[in-house]
Amino acid sequence: MRDVDCTSLERRVFDHAARHGLLDPEDGVLLMLSGGPDSMAMLALVRALDRRRGLKLRLGALHVDYGTRGAASTRDRRIVRLATEEAGIPLTELDAGGGIPAAGFQDEARRARWDAARRLAAERGYERIAVGHNLDDRAETVLYRLVKYGAPSALAAMAPRAGMIVRPLLCLHADEIREYCASREIDFGQDETNLREDYARNVIRLSVLPQLRRLNPRAGESLARAAEQACEERELLDGLVEDASTDLVGEERTDDGQLDRWLELGRLRSLPSGLRPLVLRRFVNDAVGGARLLDARTTDSLARLADGSDGTARVSLRDGWEAVREYDRLVVCRPDGRHRCDAVCVSVPTPGMGAARVDFCGRTLTAQQVAGRADVQCAPVVLGSARPVTSLALRHPRVGERFRPLGFPADTTVAGFLREQKVPARIRAQALVVELGGEVAWVGLPHRGTPGGDGAVAPLRGRVAHGFRVTDSTQYTVCLRPVDAGELRGRTSPPKWDCRRRVARGEDETA
Repeated sequence: MRDVDCTSLERRVFDHAARHGLLDPEDGVLLMLSGGPDSMAMLALVRALDRRRGLKLRLGALHVDYGTRGAASTRDRRIVRLATEEAGIPLTELDAGGGIPAAGFQDEARRARWDAARRLAAERGYERIAVGHNLDDRAETVLYRLVKYGAPSALAAMAPRAGMIVRPLLCLHADEIREYCASREIDFGQDETNLREDYARNVIRLSVLPQLRRLNPRAGESLARAAEQACEERELLDGLVEDASTDLVGEERTDDGQLDRWLELGRLRSLPSGLRPLVLRRFVNDAVGGARLLDARTTDSLARLADGSDGTARVSLRDGWEAVREYDRLVVCRPDGRHRCDAVCVSVPTPGMGAARVDFCGRTLTAQQVAGRADVQCAPVVLGSARPVTSLALRHPRVGERFRPLGFPADTTVAGFLREQKVPARIRAQALVVELGGEVAWVGLPHRGTPGGDGAVAPLRGRVAHGFRVTDSTQYTVCLRPVDAGELRGRTSPPKWDCRRRVARGEDETA
């Protein structure tokens, strides 16, 4: 390649960077340098762009050594060291091979590389992470994603700029980059594993694309151009998805302090059919913290899940995540096992002796006992007893235990009652059970609302057992209510309140 060709190539890179707004003046840029031709050419071309446009970039470099290629790995590290020393650019070297399993090595290595880059960028204040992907890489990625995921969104591969990631070489072919390195005397190493069809992307590079070029010598450019157009169209679609998601996605905090995000399925089904899968994929990707594509089978499973409305159903996602339909809502979560808290027993003061305070599962409650019948509206939990109550227990449900909820014709399991109340299976273990004399006296529904900003606690909602209802013949009444943050800050003893006001016959359900 003649010098004039080098100048033309550099101009193409400069124009590409300007057109897509890849680098701004005084940006901190972390260069991902493997020692191969693409990354070493990127080092030279970004420095040339910096000089030519007077950007005053603050450059740094990261080299990740997996130690899997013996002398070749050592050679690549040496190439990167010499080049960055000559350029006066600080280099961070990371040995990552020992902690990556052989199974799925490429995916795990890629994840380790990106995690290291983002950590370093955050520590050193780099605004951009530059990678050496070229036009042929983009064409290969389009084919790989289309075959693997079968979704139109697979076309939108390797955007020139994606968040802080920039790709200055997407306008160049791989052979152009090698010729540029030869002309500018840029040293680089050749990764021999790229010449073997051991990985899917190598099969595409070495066998599939050459066959496509028999049909169209510019097949790579056609695929890259389709990706470019798809990326531009995705910006429009992202706006539509964002607008639709605003009305469909909500947030709630459960009793154990976890923040749940949910998608309202009834309103999702009212969207145009072409928009529904896009909203679903956006919701799932936001929940798991990434922009990875979902394969066609998973996408179809999500669509079937979203079309249902009864009970609880789930679809397994990658990395241990699940999409769970909870009646009319969809949540994405990790199945972290059953929620557990140790049971708490509290001594209940005799009538007229005030209230006792008890802490359980993130709540503070007070328990007070009065003689006779109390107003069922004086507290969220009101329990009637024929004998004085000396103690009660607060706990979570036990497998198979039964009670007869007020208003039910017969006994049922606690789990069945919670299912009847449409409590999602995922949080049923967080329900509150009040036990008196070894029996289930009251079952509280797990809270799924967002507490107010004034420190007020979430309300207690539940159902008293038929045998502990308050009637005209009730001899003793135990009242429990939650204490909010304001009361905890401002009082040194539990508050007292009047539980004696009688109510009309029939108003005895604490639901």
